[in-house]
Parts: sequence; C-alpha cells; structure tokens
Amino acid sequence: MDDLKSIEFLCIEFYSFDFKKDVSKNFVFIKNKMILLNVDELTEETMQKCMAYWKNHAALYPMLKKNNKGSCVVLDWLSSLVEYRLKKETINSLKRKFIEVGLWHIDII
Repeated sequence: MDDLKSIEFLCIEFYSFDFKKDVSKNFVFIKNKMILLNVDELTEETMQKCMAYWKNHAALYPMLKKNNKGSCVVLDWLSSLVEYRLKKETINSLKRKFIEVGLWHIDII
C-alpha cells in the first residue's frame, strides 16, 4: 500500500509550486519513493493521474526545465511509467489473441 501512496503523492503534488521548487532539496526522498514503486500494483485511478502528465509531457517539460531540472526527471519518470504500463498491457492483449487463434507457441512474457 505504501507504493500506491508514493505514486499518488508524486502525481498529486507534482504540479504544485512548492514541489517543483523543493525537488532538488528532497530528491533522495523522492528517488527512494520511485525505486520502491511496483508499477504492476498501481490502480487504474492512479494510472489516470499519471496519464495526465504523460499526455501533457511536451507542454510541461519546457516550463519545468526553467524552474528545476529535478522536476523534469520526475516528469520523465512518470511518463515512462505510463508508457511501460500501456506497452505491457498491449503485449499481453496481443498474446491472449494469438493464443486464442493458436498462433502463439513461445512463452516470452
């Protein structure tokens, strides 16, 4: 449950001025939260929060870069988290389809 609280903390607090300002000062704390996170245990609600940052990455990045490079690292990490989850879901869905039609013979996942 702590993992979910960690990502929710990052998603909810990420866009606040204080968080962007303090990322560099608290980066060890934030990095430890990022390391402990298990992306496969995230709820859909939490993924939706992260997806908002992923969708707006191109617009947010230049603005954050002016304030704090640590915020850019967290934004990139949130975006990577979403991309990983989406790609994993796509691969698993395709795998199930191939198994249904009998075309999947090698278990790669």
